[in-house]
Amino acid sequence: MKKMLIVEDDQIVGNIYRHKFQVEGFQVALATDGEAGLIAVKEIKPDVVILDLMLPKLNGVEILKKMRAEPTTKSIPVIVLSNAYLSSLVQEAWKAGANHCMIKASCTPKQLIELVNRTLGAPPAAQGPAPDPALPKPAHAPASAAIPAKKPPPGSSEDDTAFQTELRQTFLGSAPDHIAQLRGMLQAFIKSEGDTARLPRLFTLYRQVHSLTSNSAVAGLTSVAKMSSALEALLNELYEKPKNLNASTMRTVAHTID
Repeated sequence: MKKMLIVEDDQIVGNIYRHKFQVEGFQVALATDGEAGLIAVKEIKPDVVILDLMLPKLNGVEILKKMRAEPTTKSIPVIVLSNAYLSSLVQEAWKAGANHCMIKASCTPKQLIELVNRTLGAPPAAQGPAPDPALPKPAHAPASAAIPAKKPPPGSSEDDTAFQTELRQTFLGSAPDHIAQLRGMLQAFIKSEGDTARLPRLFTLYRQVHSLTSNSAVAGLTSVAKMSSALEALLNELYEKPKNLNASTMRTVAHTID
């Protein structure tokens, strides 16, 4: 039985991926932050790692660098799930040794399963696999190196269709609560004064949008996931560069949430 490690900070999304891969016959471990993910890599020695880049405690790029620096983990294939709007981070992931970079907003569990199966049939990273023309390597990749997942072939199984439908219905049922939470967090941020109070609230808002991106993507709601991922990237930039916080950027955030 092949061993898999999923490093995903959203527990619900991580459990969905874990369930799908267990059904496919994988032994699956789940880590919900970067530090736990790095420890699990060393302890489990998985056959493949699915790695979100935006993680608490230690981001995906740092995990990749540490994996490729260790003889016991440098050959483990790593599939990165990325935000299309964070192209510089994606480039760093390629350079750090990612085998594949997939856009999270348009990657369904079924597509991820297909990619994992193809990856495990290829030579390990340390042996220098032939470049996949659909997934360019960083040396010649443009700024937007991550690419959308390939469309699944027609004729999906009834079980997979039913599973996707259930995920979509669950997400749509909880959508009003998600939006209400986002609006409440936005108002709390707007009313706060000074970076000491504002930045933690901005980070909380960012984490909520990050979760929305993950959940809408796994439910197959690509349009929602793409819009959410754009907002996620903007909030991440504002958190890292608070000098860019102004009336214009906040109007953009508020308009997107509405």
